Amino acid sequence: MLGRDIAVLMPSPDRECHRGDIETHLARGSGRSIGIGREVTGCRRDGPDFPMYLSVGEAHDRGRRVFVALVHDLSEHKRTEETRFRALADRAPLMIWMSGPDRRCTYFSDGWLRFTGRHLEEELGYRWTEDVHPEDLKRCLDTYASAFDALEPFHVEYRIKRHDGAYRWILDTATPHHGAGGQFAGYLGGCIDITERKETEAVLQDGYALLEHRVAERTAELARSNADLEQFAYVASHDLQEPLRAVAGCVHLLAERYRERLDGRAGELMHHAVEGAVRMQALINDLLAYSRIGTRAEPPSPTDCGACLRDALARLRAAIAESGAAIQSDPLPTVMAEPTQMTQLFQNLVGNAVKFRGDAPPAIHIAALRLAGEWRVSVTDNGIGMEPEYADRVFRVFQRLHTRSEYPGTGIGLAICKRVVERWGGRIWLESAPGRGSTFHFTVPAGEVAA
Repeated sequence: MLGRDIAVLMPSPDRECHRGDIETHLARGSGRSIGIGREVTGCRRDGPDFPMYLSVGEAHDRGRRVFVALVHDLSEHKRTEETRFRALADRAPLMIWMSGPDRRCTYFSDGWLRFTGRHLEEELGYRWTEDVHPEDLKRCLDTYASAFDALEPFHVEYRIKRHDGAYRWILDTATPHHGAGGQFAGYLGGCIDITERKETEAVLQDGYALLEHRVAERTAELARSNADLEQFAYVASHDLQEPLRAVAGCVHLLAERYRERLDGRAGELMHHAVEGAVRMQALINDLLAYSRIGTRAEPPSPTDCGACLRDALARLRAAIAESGAAIQSDPLPTVMAEPTQMTQLFQNLVGNAVKFRGDAPPAIHIAALRLAGEWRVSVTDNGIGMEPEYADRVFRVFQRLHTRSEYPGTGIGLAICKRVVERWGGRIWLESAPGRGSTFHFTVPAGEVAA
């Protein structure tokens, strides 16, 4: 060895790496140690390579720069480590395996061998793939190949045959490991049996598929129902109202022409007939408006509540003037709604406040409060109020708390309000007490610009 390059004691690539370290150290001219505690691979004249710790330091001998190297053979230490690793791996709940840099498996733990019922010699190399389910084999090998090419961790799920011949699902997770000198030495992996999880997923998937099927059926039913509702709306607006108008007109004409020949009872009956036809027309119109809330309305968009309130008050001008109502409003926001329906909402709520008044002239106040992501709008009056237990009932179709002789109407207005607000994703409720007025609150998503 005297006079020869010390690097011949190392196989490639450790040899080139060691030479590079020495050359860098000489070029810098420093006195620092080189590679203290560094693990490299050494080669013997005859026999296999062996692991060692190499520590190199610079010294001076009669004015010359020399290097002192200490070599510690790690062969026995590595054998002890391997024995300990295998003892630990054989007792681990995971099925552990190792491969070399050539992608061939070099080790399987006792857990793997018990799972497959095969001997270690039967599994080494690529022979373990003989037990992988044919449908999963290509995906499994493609995952391995991609990981080895990129030297990245990976995980893959596949089915493999057990010793009893049954296929079981396993999750295989592996990461690259490196040996002496830092060179790639292969992969270390671990597998767990996930059959129960996969079976549960299959059951859930079947459940999801059944649920989606039922949702599709329900959606189709709703579509048919909406079509029927549209048909009803057409019939109500044309086929039903035309006979009613004819009946009302004929009865009114009879009353006018034969008034002198009819006694008081006959005139009263004529009046009730006309009144009934007119009321039926009002009911049909309100039902038509209720049915069209979700079918004819435009999608919600930024809507100026103040402008909608002004439109509603204009439509209620006669009722407001007749009742002497005083109406005040705080600045109202822009919200996500539909302008026509917002106008209808204000018209119904303010109209109710005007209608259900007490002895004093109506005093109505509209306010708005910003909440998280939405606005709460309130309409407060000083009217007759009602018992709190009826606060939900008033939002149902045809639910009335008073007779038509006391307060006219069809009993659909507040049901329309509820459906309109819920269509926007909000809610509506009532706070009231007898003789102390009422406050209707409703929420609606905030728009792009707030007042």
